[in-house]
Amino acid sequence: MSVLPTDYKYMDIKQTLRHFGLDDKEIAVYLAALELKDASLLRIAGRAKVKRTTTYAVAEDLVKKGLMGSYAVKAGKRFMANDPDILLSQGEQKLAELKEVIPELKSLSKSEDESFPKISYHEGKKGYLYIAEDSLKIHSETLHFIGSLTELDKIISDKYDWEYYVPTRMKRKIKIKMLIFQEDAEKIKEKQHTEELREFRILPNEFRFLPVKLVYQDKVAIFSSQKEKVCVLIESKEISKMELALFNFIWEKAEKI
Repeated sequence: MSVLPTDYKYMDIKQTLRHFGLDDKEIAVYLAALELKDASLLRIAGRAKVKRTTTYAVAEDLVKKGLMGSYAVKAGKRFMANDPDILLSQGEQKLAELKEVIPELKSLSKSEDESFPKISYHEGKKGYLYIAEDSLKIHSETLHFIGSLTELDKIISDKYDWEYYVPTRMKRKIKIKMLIFQEDAEKIKEKQHTEELREFRILPNEFRFLPVKLVYQDKVAIFSSQKEKVCVLIESKEISKMELALFNFIWEKAEKI
């Protein structure tokens, strides 16, 4: 009787193993070998639903990767899956090796002329969240936000904003000054602005736009609309200084709450 996990859990396991670098055939053979414990290639191929000739090549590759073992018998070879803990130890080893080279990788990304602006592009929700996380790195900072909070929350979600971003920002004593539209002000009117280290003023609706700009540290992040889902991050002391001056100019002209 098969003891493979339910379809839902099986898909979850497969996805995790894919992230570990295994392809679908390797996953099928490894899981079949785990279930059978010690079996002939024919039995493993049948359980994995992979051709016998293909299973042999896949099993040999898994042996090289340390995920399976084999031994010879008169009838040929028998294979067994190694303890799944091997995946954990291999993952820890890879992480340790990666930590070793991160400083070198960072040094390669540095420009010979540090005064030269750096521009990077970040796509999709992951890109938006990457920049959001980046803005939280320095304690006691002040963030300068201008644009449509409503449009931004369509991408990063209210839950991320209010259950993670805002509490983390408060914990790190990071203030935020926001230039937003009237509908955004209605959305946050019940919030505890002083406790949440927030100031905001209202932009006139006749100049409404969907993208968002965030000025922080020596960086300027531009978030496009939900339709485009692209972020542009500019790292430049001079450009961020200019953007901050423009923000402050608009701040003085904007409607106070």
